[in-house]
Amino acid sequence: MSSRRHRAKADATRTPLADLAPSLPARTEEELTADPDDEMLPESSATLPAPPTETDTAPAKVRARPGARKIADHSRVPAVPRTIAEVQAGTYQMNTVETDALETDERAAVAPEPAPLYVSRQTLLATTIVPFAILALIPAILDLICRSAGVSGTVRLVIAFIASATCALVALALLLRNWRAAFHDRPSELHPITILALWEQRASGERRDGWVTGALAIIAGFLVMLFLSLLLTVLARGVSALYAIPYLLILLFAKAVGGVLFIGYLQRGVFTFQSATRATITTGVLYGVALAIWNACTILASNVAHPLTFILTYALISLAVALAVAWIRLRSGSLIAAVAFQLLLLLLGIAV
Repeated sequence: MSSRRHRAKADATRTPLADLAPSLPARTEEELTADPDDEMLPESSATLPAPPTETDTAPAKVRARPGARKIADHSRVPAVPRTIAEVQAGTYQMNTVETDALETDERAAVAPEPAPLYVSRQTLLATTIVPFAILALIPAILDLICRSAGVSGTVRLVIAFIASATCALVALALLLRNWRAAFHDRPSELHPITILALWEQRASGERRDGWVTGALAIIAGFLVMLFLSLLLTVLARGVSALYAIPYLLILLFAKAVGGVLFIGYLQRGVFTFQSATRATITTGVLYGVALAIWNACTILASNVAHPLTFILTYALISLAVALAVAWIRLRSGSLIAAVAFQLLLLLLGIAV
């Protein structure tokens, strides 16, 4: 009775596929124990493990910004999965660092500045002394020869004017050539735009100190004194001002070239060998000696009564002025202010 009940229950739960079971071939033991192929795996990614959640623990200043460029960090985890294990583990995510695309492009567009071609100490000194000797000694020697030969004052003035102008141009040409060889370019500090830059630095507070203010005052004082000197020359000399003014301008130009030779070229070159203070003292002493020799030749050519007294006096003045000019150049950073200080003393009657 019970067997009939079980058979009826089996017939009620029987499916249509059960009738086909006896006709199917039996599976071997190897097929039952073999691993399933990849084709038999479901294609849905729902069964894959979820990648680990990322928590943004970076500081605010290093978090991603809108528009920031993402760059792969190739030194860490690879940016492309290489195995199925990496896909399942989710360890192939790209590590990114933040960068500013615009700043990178601007930095790449700016070409690096060339390294200065610093010359040796002997070459630096020789390329300063030789142009200065041409500038200072040749006009004074020609004037001394003319006085010894008894040439008239007008002829001596014309010769001194031509010699000073020619030697100043030669010294300037040698200066520009040597400057380009050592520092790649002509001295840009002599451009008038540097005065405006100095004024803006003081107005903005970047270098609001007494030296910058004093440098601007020196430049302004020189311009005012130059205008007054030209005006007084015209009022006092009359027709003779036609050659007195050009001679004064040539003298100022020659003194300016000499100052640029030492304070611009030599002092800047000595900065590479010594500290700023030692370079300033060295340049000031050398420039003072050169000015003393220039003044000594001028005094000897003038045929004064007691030349030794004047030579010693002007030697001390030249040394003091040269040290002051070099120090102004160091503290204010303005080559124009340093040269203007020397020219201002020249207009005030101090032959330096």
